Amino acid sequence: MLLNRFFRLFKSLLSIGSIMPQASGSACPIREFTINPAEVSFMNKTPSPSGSITIRNLESAFAGESMAHIKYRYFAKLARKAGDEATAAIFEATAEQEVQHAFGHLDLLYPAATLTPSRALEIAIEGETHEYTEMYPSFRHLALEEGNSQAVAEFDEQIAESREHAQAFRSVLQTAAKRFAALARVEERHANHYREALAVANSTKESA
Repeated sequence: MLLNRFFRLFKSLLSIGSIMPQASGSACPIREFTINPAEVSFMNKTPSPSGSITIRNLESAFAGESMAHIKYRYFAKLARKAGDEATAAIFEATAEQEVQHAFGHLDLLYPAATLTPSRALEIAIEGETHEYTEMYPSFRHLALEEGNSQAVAEFDEQIAESREHAQAFRSVLQTAAKRFAALARVEERHANHYREALAVANSTKESA
């Protein structure tokens, strides 16, 4: 399930890192994300379903482009707040390019014809459930041990929101399943009606 692995890695990458000290007088402090290789080692060690190195490379490229998009949006927000519109604009323009790059990787990894809306919802539910049951609780535990109350509060908020997201996706999936089941029953009735009509027509033809 490559897309779910992307989802987990992407959220994990955004949660890893620290606020680096800034020089005094800095008008626009920048958040420096530092990636611990141990946290993402599964990207290189876990075989893709096809066993292809190229697929693993596309997975890594997708994760990198996705994180770059979010970082550049964040940098643009900081730059605009500092009154530097030119810097904000270049970050936003580049962020949009990163989105297109990420979509290009996904087009190769998950052609549209192979991913149904229901399957996408299932993947999203699994990812959000992982977040509020495993990922964020473990991050919260470590933040608590380090005495980082701001991070604890952030993780608590994300746990609650991830639970809500999972439930929202689950509700849509359940509604869709009921709708498809109802349509299937309607189609079955139509098919039976056509079969009965065909049987009558054939019987009339034979009698003639």
